[in-house]
This record gives sequence, structure tokens and C-alpha cells, in this order.
Amino acid sequence: MSAAAAFRRDPISYLRTEFRRQGGVFTLPDAVLCVADPAIAQEVLRDPEHHYGELSGFFQTSFGNLGPRTVQSTIGKQARQLLRPQIAEPATVRKALAPLGGEAAGWPTAGPVLAYEFFRQALLSEASPLHLHEVLRSMVTDGMVMLTGPIPVRLRRSFLRQRMLRLVEREIRRRQSGARIDSVDLLDLLIQAAPEACAEAIAEIYLLLFRSVTSAVGFTLGWALWLAGRWERITDLPPAWVVKESQRLFPTAWMFSRTGAREHTLGTRRVGVGDRVRVCPYLIHRHPQCWDEPDMFRPERWSGAPHYAFMPFGSGPFACTGASLVQAFAEAALHVFTEDLRFSVVRSGERPLVSALLVPPRFWLRLDPA
Repeated sequence: MSAAAAFRRDPISYLRTEFRRQGGVFTLPDAVLCVADPAIAQEVLRDPEHHYGELSGFFQTSFGNLGPRTVQSTIGKQARQLLRPQIAEPATVRKALAPLGGEAAGWPTAGPVLAYEFFRQALLSEASPLHLHEVLRSMVTDGMVMLTGPIPVRLRRSFLRQRMLRLVEREIRRRQSGARIDSVDLLDLLIQAAPEACAEAIAEIYLLLFRSVTSAVGFTLGWALWLAGRWERITDLPPAWVVKESQRLFPTAWMFSRTGAREHTLGTRRVGVGDRVRVCPYLIHRHPQCWDEPDMFRPERWSGAPHYAFMPFGSGPFACTGASLVQAFAEAALHVFTEDLRFSVVRSGERPLVSALLVPPRFWLRLDPA
């Protein structure tokens, strides 16, 4: 089997094998450099010498990069301010989890659905057209945020994505023409932050942010539950330890991509203009020189100070703007699961689903009163 075929068939196993064979910086089959050394990873992500440009690739659209860096920073800051207050109220979290009680829920799909229902009003105002709400909800209930599956499923998702883009574009133009909504939502935030951008570009970033919120929150919680289900002393541990340890073992964002803007070297490897570099938190979080028993689930390791090799959401100026939001919601939900409820997990697989995100295997979660 060729290296390219081996990588496509099982990316995680391929990466682990090449890391053991080649070390902290190695070349992937598509000629991209993969970084698994934490010090070099920080050099890439923090980019103090501006080797990788000054704009975040997250805001790249089919119509160019959305806004200068100041606009991108404003969007990130305002999105956090919009979404985070809802997590502060424990009663709100309990209410969101209530529908999961009793009958077993199927995960990982249940995670993004839960996140969508919890943040729904902030993601899209109730005053928006009903059909747009329905299509966005189908995006999470049909597993579209997972980005995995056989070719026919991916083709269907691509078709639905185009339909959603058209509907979101129509709503953007409606609001730009003066239509009022009852409260500011994520879409309105984007329109106000980038008034010069075309509706098509705003729509692309909106769907990307929508997917990022629902999938990052849902899958992070899913991984914590999947791992905690086998841990007998889970109720004795702070939820923050459990969430961080699950993020260490299975970071949802398992690859960060950068493109060289200037010639430079990483370790002994040369990077030219236009060359791609990928930082792999999955490998960094299991680096044997950085972690004791790196493949073991040990939440108690987080009783001390933060670890320099822990980067589930990246690092530096382009780190995920929603990192604290994801962490806070997963901790709040896990607190409810362990304090107010009894939960049991039945696994139906052990291997993560690998695409742009690292998705938990399928499992069933049952919640009952404590």
C-alpha cells in the first residue's frame, strides 16, 4: 500500500507511525510538513517573525479573506460576548440537558444537537424566517457538521450546504435592506462587523462559525462523556480535569494548517513561500517526552499548572476564539451529569471518526435521576 493510501485509510495510525519513525517534523504524503514537536508548534502558531502572514485562514472565503485582522478580532470577541452569558446560569444548562433524560441518546450526533438547542437564539434570532431555522437545524440533526461518511452522504451534504448558503444570503440581504430582528444574533454580528463584505462571503463565514460552535461544543462534550463512562471515580473529580484530559487525548481540532509567507526553516526542514505546514495537537498531546503515560486517561494530571504542550485550540494570535466557550459549556454540562444525574455509556466503537474534526465513535448515553 502506498503512503498516500495508508494515510487516507487511517490517518491517525499513519501519523503515529511516522512520528515514531521520523521525529517531531516530518513530511506527509501530500508534501505538507507535519509538526509534532511542541516547541516548534508554538513557533508556527505564535509566528513571532510573521512567517505565515497576518490573516487567519479561518476567515478565507471563495471571495477572498473576510476583513483585515482588526475585523476578524472584532468578530471573535463579539461572538464570545454573545454566546458566553448563557453558560453562566446552571439552571439554563440543566434545562438544555433535560430532553436527554430517560431514554438513551445516540452520540456523537446528540452533542451538536444539544449545542444548537442551547445556543439557538444567539445563533439565529427567532424573528428570522422559519424555513431558515428548519434548514439550520437539519444541519445538526442530520449529522452534517460531522463532515464524515461515504461519498453519497458527502454529496448530499454538499447539495444541502449550497441550499443553506442561498437561504442565508437571502436573509443577509433582507437585513441589509433594513429588516429588523428582535435581538442581535451571530448573523447580525457578522453583517455589522463587515459592512463592506458581500452577502455571499458573510454567508460562508456564518455557516463556518455555526458549524464551529455546534461541533466544537458538542464533540468536546461527547469525548468527555465517552472517556468518563469507563472511569469509576468520575464523580470525585473536578469536571475541568475531565474535560481537559479528554481534549488532550482527542482534540476535536486535531490539525492546524498554515501557509508559508516567507522562506524559513522548521528544525532542519526548509519552508518556502506557499508551502503548507500542519501542526498536529493529537501527536503533541501524546508526545512521550512531554507527558507521563501519554496514552492513558488520567484526569488527575490537571491538578497542577497548565501544560506547555497542551494546545487543543491552537496558540497565539490565531488561536480559536471560542476556546473558553467550549471549555466552559463542557464543564457546566459534565457538572450536571455528575452532580444531578446518573449516566451510563454503552460504546459501539473505539476508533475516532476522522475528517476536518476528530469526532467521537458512536455511543449511547442514558441519563437518570441521581
